[in-house]
Amino acid sequence: MNNKLIFIALFMAMTALFVNAVVMIDEPSFELSATSGLITTNQGETGTTEFNITNNGNETLEFFSFEFVPESFQDVENNQITLTFTDIPNLDVGNSSLITISATPEADQYLDTLSGTITISGRTVSGVVVSRDYSLSVETTSKYVKLDLDDSDLDDLEPGDDIKFDIEVDNIFSTEVIGASEDLENVKLKVWIVDIDDNDDLDETSSKEDIDNGDDYNFDFEFKVPLNVDEDRYDIKVKVEGETREDGTEFEAFILYEDVVEVVKDEEERVEFDDLEMPTNELTCGSVFMLDIDAINTGEDDLNDMYLRLEIEGTDVSIKSDEFDLDSNDYDDRKENVEFRVTLPDDLDKEVYTLKI
Repeated sequence: MNNKLIFIALFMAMTALFVNAVVMIDEPSFELSATSGLITTNQGETGTTEFNITNNGNETLEFFSFEFVPESFQDVENNQITLTFTDIPNLDVGNSSLITISATPEADQYLDTLSGTITISGRTVSGVVVSRDYSLSVETTSKYVKLDLDDSDLDDLEPGDDIKFDIEVDNIFSTEVIGASEDLENVKLKVWIVDIDDNDDLDETSSKEDIDNGDDYNFDFEFKVPLNVDEDRYDIKVKVEGETREDGTEFEAFILYEDVVEVVKDEEERVEFDDLEMPTNELTCGSVFMLDIDAINTGEDDLNDMYLRLEIEGTDVSIKSDEFDLDSNDYDDRKENVEFRVTLPDDLDKEVYTLKI
């Protein structure tokens, strides 16, 4: 090796040493070096991650503490992920310590990733407090199944449209017992579209299916967007439950897909009819009957001085309703129930007539 190559090799080695060295600061300070900011663990089980804390300042640090907002690690049903930390010893200048963070979701924890900031603080003998922030995410999983929602057709839905989607359930269960079955049976899903029906949910439950180990099954669901609905995005909540084939161990898990159903109103003025009620018995000439129908504003604009007109083709029957307003935003004021009192002519000569509103 010539002198030039030797110089380059020595320079690269010195550079590597410099990068790995602790940069000392002429004031109280410490630095964090994390292996990962993500903990993945099953419901009811404990997962961990580690980081090094190094005193790179000019004074000994002691009395370390960890602070975070517990609600950051709380799901929509207030299930709480418990976080614990190993103690940090007093750190002299230049010393390091390996710290372990443990995360334990509740057994009913929703399958989700929750994130928050951990503030780590240390104090010098003279009372100076030094703090650093550490970003932590905890992913709660199921040891039995993995769920995947196909949301490709859930955008730009209008009032009255069909909502169709499927959820793939993968059997990921494994057991340490040699020869034991890892198949799942009686797996079923219940699905809610949250708050879409005047702050009520639409829900549907699937049939039960068996899923062999390593296999998956697609559960199909279909709903209809209510006519009286806000232009908004809505969550889909899913509950999966089943049991292991080997010993009948039951499991269940919830997952929330946020803001995946989008309802839009592309037209400014639009009215739909719903809940028509009229007699089901046969009517005769001169009969008097009542007819009810709901008029619903499914457009973007408020509609004022509205009225409905009922006509029976081939007759002189033409009835105009009272006038009313239909708001575009408020659920109660977006719908109007209109009632007609209809008297059939005495001289009808056909058995069937078409009624129009």
